[in-house]
Amino acid sequence: MAVEEPAGANWWNRLRTNTGFEPQEDEPQTLLQQLDEATTLSRMQRIYGFAICLGIGLAFGFLASLFLLLPVKFAILYTVSNIFSIGSTMFLMGPMKQLGKMFDKGRIVATCAYLASLGLTLWAALWVSHEQCSESMAPRRFM
Repeated sequence: MAVEEPAGANWWNRLRTNTGFEPQEDEPQTLLQQLDEATTLSRMQRIYGFAICLGIGLAFGFLASLFLLLPVKFAILYTVSNIFSIGSTMFLMGPMKQLGKMFDKGRIVATCAYLASLGLTLWAALWVSHEQCSESMAPRRFM
């Protein structure tokens, strides 16, 4: 059942709508606009995100220094520390701006070397060290 309006309310609603005082329905947003609105952070949220990621990065860096003589644990903690530290600056600048500056013409060589060193550190610690361990534990044949 439809709810009936009072007799005098109809002309008032038409007047508000026609003069622009009635809130107009917005056009449906595109998917990109909805994504942008959902991922936009306020200044305080950015600062909190920066502080939390930087704190986690520093904590992993401190833990990495404790495991300096254990290469696998050190490599994992050190790499995670660096990833959190880079991620913390993305909160301040935004991810696209950060990546744009990292891969800028003057910084692309340093960025690629840095990312390659992180990847090679993990590879050496996890893959190479695992292969050496399995070879040293395997029974040896004597001829």
